Amino acid sequence: MPGAVLAVDQGGVLIPGLIIAACAFVSTVAIVLRRGQDKRARSEVGDGTTGGGPEGSAPSDGSGGGADWGEHHTDLLAWQQTQGHHVDAWLDAHERTLPELQPGTDPEIDAVVDEAMGNAATVCPDPEVAAMLHGMREAAHATRTAITGGDREGATEAHSTYARHRSGAVAAMNEAARDGAPPAG
Repeated sequence: MPGAVLAVDQGGVLIPGLIIAACAFVSTVAIVLRRGQDKRARSEVGDGTTGGGPEGSAPSDGSGGGADWGEHHTDLLAWQQTQGHHVDAWLDAHERTLPELQPGTDPEIDAVVDEAMGNAATVCPDPEVAAMLHGMREAAHATRTAITGGDREGATEAHSTYARHRSGAVAAMNEAARDGAPPAG
């Protein structure tokens, strides 16, 4: 049988074409399956199965309907409106002073800004985002300590961790903002 396929494929196009078609099929199946998992994960978060927010989080609208389309995102959006400026101020302070760090000196982040960031992370209604914000803050402190201590490898590792946490937190907050608007109709 392989001889029959090769005899038909005298131009050398059929076999590579079949390989490309098979790869495209596998990729399409993987994308469809991933989207299904994402939708299930979002519905599990939105139906209240993750539990209530910590004390001090945004008040409920009284509907009590955990299956409401955007309760999770609404809580995170409310948190962003009341606490997001603390995160922004902390990010600005950290990233503005980072280039100035040298072994032996640290233009520290203002203690009030740092404490406000920690408090904002603590009252975040989304446990994943809260964990990323706390992790980002700890990794930033580790980065600063490593740089001022002359530990270049440790600084690189800590800053990579900081960047991962920052990226994840920002992506989650952007998703909440994007998905938090009521559906049209």
